[in-house]
Amino acid sequence: MTKNTDELMNILKSANDTQILDDVLAGIDGTSDFKTYINNILLERDWSIADLQRRSCIARTYMYQIMDGTRNPGRDKVILIALALEIDVTETMRLLKLTSNPVLYPKNRRDAILIYALNNKLTVADCNRLLATYEEAELT
Repeated sequence: MTKNTDELMNILKSANDTQILDDVLAGIDGTSDFKTYINNILLERDWSIADLQRRSCIARTYMYQIMDGTRNPGRDKVILIALALEIDVTETMRLLKLTSNPVLYPKNRRDAILIYALNNKLTVADCNRLLATYEEAELT
C-alpha cells in the first residue's frame, strides 16, 4: 500500500540523509492528473469504475466522462468520489487541487461538515443527511 501525504511529509521532515529521500522519490509515481490518481486507487483496491460510480452516487455517464477525461469534475463530484473512496481530508484536498477546485475551508459551515464526514468516513447518503440536518446544500 502506498503512503498517504501525511506519512510522506513526516518521513521527509525527519530525513537526515539522501538515501531516505531516494526511497521516498522511488515510491512517487509522478501522478499529476486526476484520472491517473483515481485509477491508481482503483487498482490498489481492485475496484472498477462501476464500483466507484455506485458508491459515489454519480450518474453513470457522467462518471465515465470524468474517468475518460472528457469532463473535469466540479467540487461536489470530487467530494462525492472522495467519500466513496473513503480517503482522508488531505488526499481529498489533493484531488480538489488536481481538478482546479477550491479546497475545503474549515471556517465555512458546509465545508466543516464535509471535513467531518470525510474524517468519519461517512457514506454519501449519510453525508447528505448530515448536510440536510444542518440546512446546508447536499452534494450533487
